[in-house]
Amino acid sequence: MKMLIKLCKKKMRGDSSYVATMVSLVMIVIVFMGLLYVFGESISRNEVERVHRKYLLAMEREGYLSDVNKTNLTIDLQNLGCSNITISGSLIPVGYGNTITLKIECDLEVKQLVFSGASAQAGRRLRHIVIEKSGTALY
Repeated sequence: MKMLIKLCKKKMRGDSSYVATMVSLVMIVIVFMGLLYVFGESISRNEVERVHRKYLLAMEREGYLSDVNKTNLTIDLQNLGCSNITISGSLIPVGYGNTITLKIECDLEVKQLVFSGASAQAGRRLRHIVIEKSGTALY
């Protein structure tokens, strides 16, 4: 009888560490998924800023945002998942040494985690982004 009690206690002790390990593993996965979604939004915004910078540099070389570049900018933003795109700024030549500006307003679709009780589901939402920077015409 004493052997059976010792065996049960030993088995129960092992099961509790197994359960604790599994719960910890689930919590780690949830934290990492949350971090991916948080940083995913930041990465998406950085991609929009990178595209903005690319076309601002082209504007510095040409002195304005040409129709071809405006169309390409719109296509690049749509490829990133942007909608309701509004582009404004220096749309006519400004001359050497003058300030050029480029303003982009768009809605960017980003991923998010929606928590309801003990479960979390992946969802999407629109985030309104406004990027406005200026440079100097070098043409």
